This record gives sequence, structure tokens and C-alpha cells, in this order.
Amino acid sequence: MSIDNIDLIRQLLTFGSSDDYYFLQVIVRKKDRLSLPFKIGGSNNNSRLIKSYCVSSVEYLNDRYEEIKAISTLFNARAMICLNRRSYKSSSHQMMVRLSQSIQANNFNNESMWDNVSGTYNPVNDKTWIIDIDQNDLVRKQIIINTIKNCEPDRRVDKVVLEIPSKSGVHLITKPFNLQEFSKIEPGIEVHKNNPTNLFIPL
Repeated sequence: MSIDNIDLIRQLLTFGSSDDYYFLQVIVRKKDRLSLPFKIGGSNNNSRLIKSYCVSSVEYLNDRYEEIKAISTLFNARAMICLNRRSYKSSSHQMMVRLSQSIQANNFNNESMWDNVSGTYNPVNDKTWIIDIDQNDLVRKQIIINTIKNCEPDRRVDKVVLEIPSKSGVHLITKPFNLQEFSKIEPGIEVHKNNPTNLFIPL
């Protein structure tokens, strides 16, 4: 059964101006592409980018969602979206810096630079983090959620804002909290500060 999280994702998308966007990628993982009846060109990295989108409104996402699902299904790929909002202006400035550095290094092949900047550069203050809880840790999910709540700042507030289903567990979408406190209690749980979460995973 495919995993379709668009109704959950829509709740977290906020746009203050035309400068805001969320970065969405359709990515095929190495182990998933091995089952395809055709070869995908590119490097031998563990995952390969099929297509990217700059989501500048909920309407934009809605208009392209059937296309996103079709591409994901064709390539046995995952549609993933970063929930930390980006800025076109800031990303453009960062791209100019990287372009200048690339030219100085005599590297003139920069066709993927915007995707690289959008995937890594995030200057917006309204941040969300992701905790990937796999099937083995699902029985402890509520304990982990309670641990996050009891971390600074403000131990009275639930910092987990949403749970996003994955193929083998769940992504906890959280507001920032004291990582030092959390790691003392849950040393084996990794917190991702700028990773994407699952929008659509095909069958």
C-alpha cells in the first residue's frame, strides 16, 4: 500500500510572502532502483534525484501532486519535502557565493547548484526537526515523545507537532528542544535538523 501524506503535510506549510518556498525532491534510493526494468543515469550514489520542485504555495503543490505521484511510481521513488521553509532571496545569494567559489576552482559545470543550495541552505528561523522512529522503536514512541516534551524550553508545551508515517515507522516532526538533555536520556535516537520527510511513497 502506498503512503500518501499530503493531507498531513499541508497543515505544516505556511507562506508569509512570495519569497517563501519549500524544497521538494523525488528521490530514488539505490536499493529501490535495483528493481526497475530500466537503468537510471548518474553517479553511483546511494540515492539519485529524479526531479525537484520549489513549492511556493499550497495551490502549487495541489496542481502538481498527480504529476509528483506519477513520477514517483514510475521510478519507484519517494517524494520528500523539507519542512524548513526556504527563502528565494537568501538561496539566490548563497548560490552566487557557491558559483563564485566554483568558478575560482575552474569548475564550470554547475547545473545542479540550485538543487544543492535548496537542499542544504536554510536561513529561516521557524525551524522544525525530524526524529525517524523505525519499527523496532515504535513501542517506545510515547516515551520518546514525553522525553522531548520534558526538555527545555518550556516543559509544559508539546514540541511534537505532527507524526508522518513512513514505510517502517514514523517521522516525529518537532519544534527545536534542548538536544543535550534529550541525548542523555535517549542516546541512540538521532535528531535531523534539515532532513526531508515523506510526502508520497509508492507501493
